[in-house]
Amino acid sequence: MGASNISQVIYGKTLADAYNNACQEATYEHGHDSYNGTISTTRGVKLVQPTQKQITDKYLRAFQNASWDRTEKWGHVEALALPHKYYKGRGHGVRAWLVCGWAAE
Repeated sequence: MGASNISQVIYGKTLADAYNNACQEATYEHGHDSYNGTISTTRGVKLVQPTQKQITDKYLRAFQNASWDRTEKWGHVEALALPHKYYKGRGHGVRAWLVCGWAAE
């Protein structure tokens, strides 16, 4: 049994809400298998504050790579709050986060 890196955008009113929704959706779609290769095999989420005001595509790629270095299988994923353009039209109060880490598979 191995691990694969994951990177996905999650949505919710809070980061905890978004993480829980993503885990529930992954469990629904991929089952309760603890090696299903999704966010549901992780153990929580940690918010990382950006080091620059404008989040560019280059910054997002760097965040992904750094998160994969800092996290591990069965551990938490790291989250970065995304600018409004990533969640526009999702509903009142809904925000978006990019989460990256390792999933058991």
